[in-house]
Amino acid sequence: MTKKFIIVAEDDKAYIGVYKSKLTSEGYEVVVVDQGDLVIPELHKRKPDLLILDLMLPQKTGFEILGELRANSKLKGIKVVVASNLSQDVDKERVKKLGALDYFIKSEISIFELVDKIKKALEC
Repeated sequence: MTKKFIIVAEDDKAYIGVYKSKLTSEGYEVVVVDQGDLVIPELHKRKPDLLILDLMLPQKTGFEILGELRANSKLKGIKVVVASNLSQDVDKERVKKLGALDYFIKSEISIFELVDKIKKALEC
């Protein structure tokens, strides 16, 4: 069985370390992209089974990336889980309208809950 491939779009070094080590130990192949303008080119290199997307990235926001994904016929089917510290309902609604499967606030979720959300998203 091949490993599921996950791209993590995150610029916070602490979160990058946690995501990379935990997801790798869970058996996933993980690539991290730390700038928003590099996410779409990375998706074109190799389509992931899941994209974990922060909304506040340098160069391009997660909202912009979601909009580009949904407008691109080759990329619009990529599953996306948003991981952000933006907690306003308006942000959550906007992300859902742009097609994200799930949304969680990074500071309010444990790594174990994160792994559960990832497993559920990959089963969809």
